[in-house]
Amino acid sequence: MNSPKSPRHRSFIPDDDDDAILDPIQLMQHLRNKESQLALLVIDYDALSAKFKTTDDREKVLIDKVAHQKQTIYALEDEAEKRRVDMELMREEFASAKLHVVRLQNIIDLKNASETARVKSWDVFRRLYTLDQESDELAFENVKIGDEGAMIVSSSMDAFTALTSLSLAGNNIGLRGIDALSVPLIETKLRIINFSHNWLGDDAAPTLAVVIKNTGVQTINLSSNRISCEGAVVLARVL
Repeated sequence: MNSPKSPRHRSFIPDDDDDAILDPIQLMQHLRNKESQLALLVIDYDALSAKFKTTDDREKVLIDKVAHQKQTIYALEDEAEKRRVDMELMREEFASAKLHVVRLQNIIDLKNASETARVKSWDVFRRLYTLDQESDELAFENVKIGDEGAMIVSSSMDAFTALTSLSLAGNNIGLRGIDALSVPLIETKLRIINFSHNWLGDDAAPTLAVVIKNTGVQTINLSSNRISCEGAVVLARVL
């Protein structure tokens, strides 16, 4: 009696279309194909991951650029505000300068003055305008500002409220200059005055006496001013 034949080994491997019965050689080939497909899928996945990473990096770069641009905009806005404030200050200074010029023109007519007098006068004006108003000392020494310069100084005295010392030595200042200075000098807190080496003369003695009498001046230098004994007597009466 013939023994029953053993059932033939069957292997069911899923395929793209349907199940198939494969022998060992076909099975191995099928597995290799699947491994190749898996490897391709892994490569595709890695490529996609790299693309996403690149996209994330680009997004981060863009975010950093936007942040930097915002900082730049804020800095520009701050600079614009600073320039606006500076412009306002310049407008105020310009308006103040125009007022000084108007006052100057009302005080002295430089059109009929000599070229030297005009240059010296405007130099005095420029220096006064740029001088710190909180300064306690004002000195124009040996620059020959003349009576015109003295008039300009007199017109600006009220701006220097902390002034305690004034020196106009060596400036060819005569009677007109000292007359212009006398009134504003009385209204100051000056303690030291130096009018040495000018052209005051005896005619200026009465004006100087009024200044000395009506201020708190403690030291006044009037040397080399062509003041004779007659003028000295007038001054001595108020000392």
